[in-house]
Amino acid sequence: MAQIPLLLSLQDLEQWKSASTEAINFVPTMGGLHAGHGGLFNAAAQLETRVLVSVFVNPLQFGRGEDFERYPRQLEADLQLAASHGAHALWAPQINDLYPRGEAGLTQVLPAPELVQHLCGPQRPTHFQGVCTVVARLLALVQPKRIYLGEKDWQQLQVLKRMVLDLGLPVQVIACPTQRETDGLPFSSRNTYLTGEQRQRAAALPKALAEFSICPNPGIADVVQNKETLLLQLRSCLEAAALQVEYLELVNPLSLQPLQLLETPALLAAAVRCGSTRLIDHRIL
Repeated sequence: MAQIPLLLSLQDLEQWKSASTEAINFVPTMGGLHAGHGGLFNAAAQLETRVLVSVFVNPLQFGRGEDFERYPRQLEADLQLAASHGAHALWAPQINDLYPRGEAGLTQVLPAPELVQHLCGPQRPTHFQGVCTVVARLLALVQPKRIYLGEKDWQQLQVLKRMVLDLGLPVQVIACPTQRETDGLPFSSRNTYLTGEQRQRAAALPKALAEFSICPNPGIADVVQNKETLLLQLRSCLEAAALQVEYLELVNPLSLQPLQLLETPALLAAAVRCGSTRLIDHRIL
């Protein structure tokens, strides 16, 4: 496997950028890389541009009591995986590179309010502000032609697409399909937290969403009742697997506003806890 450079400072990044005039395709990550990230790197490497991967566990997007301290940190393994999937360099900035005045002195970027009113927004009130702030900073420093984001984090994808649009940032957002493991769970760094028994229970989440994602006939009379019936039945399936449901919502895929009628297209989205591990998944009806 070809070795790729590990960039550990802003100076390293600038030197790598200045070594070529080729455009940059950029994939920001928090590390703990897996095959799902590999799919993003593969997509970014298809065009004749350089692929830069960043690894930064961003403290701004973790709330109190969340897993910032135990989030997977495996830089050497990340470097090898990125290289094997077509990346040309991995940048692991220090916190002072991104937030030189510290968190207290930082100009932060607020997400579009309507996009964070539902789904993960209420449970994680500072999360998307942290995501927008770090991605805006990364984009300013990297100045890529394209940024590649996974559809697995659907709400995050919509928030960042709106940020890029509203701020007029000169970057193209490329959305890549969710990559799944053999049991249906979306690839996630947090899957490593699950025990074997928890993993079996967690697999009920993608299975239930897949089974319920075929929309009933929209011509039936009581569409509102059928929407509620769908959500109640799905909740029962998840609770039967001893999963604690944090939310279960049917929303417009772009506006992320709740649908009053059972109509398509629609985003059927859920967040559950399996033990102490929080998992999210969705299906498009």
